Amino acid sequence: MTFFFHLFFLTILLFFFMQHKMVFLKDIKHEGQKLLSISTGNTNGHEIHLEICKPFARGICPATVVSYRVANWTPECEYQDQSLRILISGFPQRPSLNILPSLGRRILDDNIPLKKHLFFGGEFRFITGYWEWAEDVLGMSKNILKKGLIYDVVYASLFTYDRCINAVQAFCEAWCPAVNTLLTSIGELAITLWDLHVIGGLPIIGDAYDESISSASEMLKANADRPFQLCKYLFGAYHHLFPKTGDKRLLCVHVWVKFWFKKASKYTMPPSRTEKKRTARAKATHNPSGSIPKFGGWTNSMKVPFQILKVPAEYEKEIYLAAFLSCWLCAFVLPHEGPRVIRPEIFKVACMACGRKICLAVPVLASIYHGLNQISNAPSPDQVRTCFPVHYVYGWLASYFDTHFKNDIQSTTPLMISYSGEGGARSLDKRGARGRIFQGDVSSWMCSTHRRIRDHVFFDGENPSETDLTFFRCLRSNFLELRYQNHCIAEPYTPHRFSRQFGYFQANAPGLLEKHERRVSLVAGFRFWQQFEHGMSRAEAVFPTPPTIPAKYYSLEYKEWWSQVHGSYLENRVGDLIRICDFEIGNVVSSPDPVAPASKKKKEVPDTEAKSLPQKKAKLAAPRAEVLIKDAEKETLPAKANENQVLEKQSNDDRNWKHL
Repeated sequence: MTFFFHLFFLTILLFFFMQHKMVFLKDIKHEGQKLLSISTGNTNGHEIHLEICKPFARGICPATVVSYRVANWTPECEYQDQSLRILISGFPQRPSLNILPSLGRRILDDNIPLKKHLFFGGEFRFITGYWEWAEDVLGMSKNILKKGLIYDVVYASLFTYDRCINAVQAFCEAWCPAVNTLLTSIGELAITLWDLHVIGGLPIIGDAYDESISSASEMLKANADRPFQLCKYLFGAYHHLFPKTGDKRLLCVHVWVKFWFKKASKYTMPPSRTEKKRTARAKATHNPSGSIPKFGGWTNSMKVPFQILKVPAEYEKEIYLAAFLSCWLCAFVLPHEGPRVIRPEIFKVACMACGRKICLAVPVLASIYHGLNQISNAPSPDQVRTCFPVHYVYGWLASYFDTHFKNDIQSTTPLMISYSGEGGARSLDKRGARGRIFQGDVSSWMCSTHRRIRDHVFFDGENPSETDLTFFRCLRSNFLELRYQNHCIAEPYTPHRFSRQFGYFQANAPGLLEKHERRVSLVAGFRFWQQFEHGMSRAEAVFPTPPTIPAKYYSLEYKEWWSQVHGSYLENRVGDLIRICDFEIGNVVSSPDPVAPASKKKKEVPDTEAKSLPQKKAKLAAPRAEVLIKDAEKETLPAKANENQVLEKQSNDDRNWKHL
């Protein structure tokens, strides 16, 4: 009897030991590549190799960044006996009278039929246990999240975001990939950095977004910074959960959530969504109420992941938060490999759990621009499987074009929460949606901008207020970079083209950037980042009081130029677009989210030198020139693998909305 008792006891100890493996991190070289090796040290155990990259920090860029050579970003101009403020560009430009390209123009001119609606892979969807985990974290770590300026944007992930597919289709048809703006009959609009800050809650102040794998030597050294110490436990969890077999070995989000969150689930998967005519917001919802319960303390089951990973007690709260932020970043903020995959490169960024501030608005807007441009430039746009956080686009359309009903949620920050939930999108038919977008029928030009009662003079010197500095950075032209491992995309951001959204007068015809880079080296990408965050430039800007009618706040010169490069072209041909894109919208299908393949680059058409604008007053008529600008690059972030074969089995229907 004693023998069997000891045998049983040894079996239990062996099982406990097998479940609590020590994870070893080391740096290795393979075929000239530096790799991070993650293993248990057991020859029979599986080993993961991840490519190590240089940190996106000052060491990567030996040369000092050249600051903007602009003393005053908002000079005055005289127009019809008035002195008005304009916004200028910080980059050299060349004049252009070429037609501005758009997907809608390509469909009309080249007769490209769309057989189905466009695909948006990064839309946030229900994940079992995620909302309960988010409520836990918001209740437990409110102070640290507010310190890192991400409480609001984490709170925004408590909800799903409905879409009017016809409005989104019209938005994509009017999108200009050459300059990253929306082409309407009354001029250009754009999703701005300030929009993402106010509508989406994304921080603009903070360190560079650096999605890369750190070396073992950085994480294991005795005096390692706190973020590196947290990273090694996240890599341990990644190794513990990583699938050991399969053709497409990716770690799914639902596996990550199930490992870390041990409490009971109270939210269930909503039924599938359909596009249905409605005159008011749906009353029923499967979203959380938005009320954050008080954290109930640690339970024994919540300690299990820490025991498996051998996490010291003093790290438990930060590791719990960092694990959640890893999921939140991959599923909601930047799902560029699909919102169902955990990327180990994200662990360094997730160490915002220490209270570190990281600028998220720049990479998110770069991802949105990049994804929209992939659709616009593709030979078959309805076949593109691009992935970007499109729910921010839904929030932008709701705020500017009134495409959604407001809800009863008390919180007003960030703004997109007011339009969240099932059945939130208005029912706009194909003609109505296109008419609203193409005409520029904006319900609120200044929906995200400060409504000042007097002009405010800002000087970029020492100790500016955080709000003023944030707004000032949104006014400066730049290239927005998104770094992912050894790859970096850079999308042009030209606020002088859509300065009415900030309250400035649109006086002159904007030109095209002389440099037009979309795929850059890490060194170039970091220089763009340095230029974006460059402070104490001694430059000045005046933040204006909003005009009475922003839509008409432009000069005759601008109006005449606009009539030549776009005018009312799309608005006048709504019927032709509907005829060419003749398909019915039933259930909105949302498949798993692979990364879109890179489309082939078309030969560029050289720009012609601009001539002086005619003095005769012109109508905003559709231009008849046929020369298109084809400057936009068609590069894409690299895909590790197609996600379709590794995601949890689910219906092809998007199950974020109730079937109404």
